[in-house]
Amino acid sequence: MESPHAYEDCPDCDRGRVEVPLYHRQSFDQDSGYIETRSEDCERCEGEGRLVICEDCTDGWIHHERPASLGHGPSEHFTYESWREPCESCEKGRQNDEQ
Repeated sequence: MESPHAYEDCPDCDRGRVEVPLYHRQSFDQDSGYIETRSEDCERCEGEGRLVICEDCTDGWIHHERPASLGHGPSEHFTYESWREPCESCEKGRQNDEQ
């Protein structure tokens, strides 16, 4: 059974909603008009108002490490290779994957 995720409040919204400005011009020839706001779901947290804190990664990256042989011989002839992959289970990892 998987452990429940820890959450933190989304810094971009207020309980999952953001105010988006809508600009209404009086006409195409005049720059005057008015600004109206509309409430929409936050794209970052998908309207949840909270973000999952990932326990599998560090800053959106999963770090892997494995021993690599430098040839035949005693254990001091080994070194460690390391690499990283974007985390698929958190938001920071999805941002890293898009880059």
